[in-house]
Amino acid sequence: MIVSGSRGKSAGVDRGAALLIVLWLVVILSVIAMHLAQMMHYEARAAGYYRDELQARALAEAGLARFMAELKLDTNRFDAYSEAWYRETVTAPEQGAFADSGGFFLEPLEVEQLDTRGAVAGTYTLRVSDETGKFSIAGSLSAGEKGKVLVDIISAAGAENSQEISDSILDWIDGNDLHRLNGAEGEDYYLRLPSPYECKNAALDTVDELLLVRGVTPELMRESGDLPGLRDLLTVYTRGEINVNTVSRELLEVLLGPGSEHLAGAVIDRRAGLDGIDGTADDEPYERTGDVWRTPGLSEARTSQPMLRQLSVRSTFLSVEATGAVRQGRTARRIRVVIAKTGKDPRIVYWREG
Repeated sequence: MIVSGSRGKSAGVDRGAALLIVLWLVVILSVIAMHLAQMMHYEARAAGYYRDELQARALAEAGLARFMAELKLDTNRFDAYSEAWYRETVTAPEQGAFADSGGFFLEPLEVEQLDTRGAVAGTYTLRVSDETGKFSIAGSLSAGEKGKVLVDIISAAGAENSQEISDSILDWIDGNDLHRLNGAEGEDYYLRLPSPYECKNAALDTVDELLLVRGVTPELMRESGDLPGLRDLLTVYTRGEINVNTVSRELLEVLLGPGSEHLAGAVIDRRAGLDGIDGTADDEPYERTGDVWRTPGLSEARTSQPMLRQLSVRSTFLSVEATGAVRQGRTARRIRVVIAKTGKDPRIVYWREG
């Protein structure tokens, strides 16, 4: 009897141990299953994000392709805000999240893309600015003339140390290590910074490169309130020509010289038409350079202001920011390009994504 009882007790212990082992295996397998399910969920979301980014990028490229096609159809001898590729967006559901105010936009095209769950709305929006409506740092003016204009432009952007910044820009783009009175070169400034770098002593590749120059700040580069940013006033692409149909009032006042507010206003009001707004149906753009000089007082100003001799009515370089967006703007991709409009067909000379 004692032996039988011992065997029964041992069998009960074995069954309990087996149950515990099974329970532990169930727990371990459950944890593994939950981990795999979580990994699959993350991978599915990552794949979805990647798909949305590809769709958004494709939309941005589609917008650029449309813009290039419209440029090829442009046969006018002048370029102005009233043309089809300068239309200002009237209704753009996605615009507020991705576009700066005050720019000119092509109307966004609503595109329906089908997936397994139905139609997903996507849009692209183009922001266009004319590089020929800006002052060229790479222009043909002498260093002295260029420096005077730069001082006035930098002051118009709200900087108090405009002479220092102007001299520093000229030192950055010249081909020597001799710094101007208020300028900066590598040995005396840039190489002494906490994160040192050389002074370029060569032409700028982009306007954003100015952020490396002493005195230039991100705030000075972008528009702030009523003050334009240096991005809105300066370019590195043109040879110095300035399109009178797209130049801003602030830059035109700088080019005309002190006390020229009334004359600059007359030029702008003439091209903008009765409503005083560029890019509307009543615009009266200058179609020939000769038309510009018929503005009372402008011919006289040309003799004292060298930059006015480079006024034109054509655009040679355009900046375009294309934004593609899907899922009500939750995913967006931007492509920034500069387009040369100088030959038979427009061509892209600068491309940046992000």
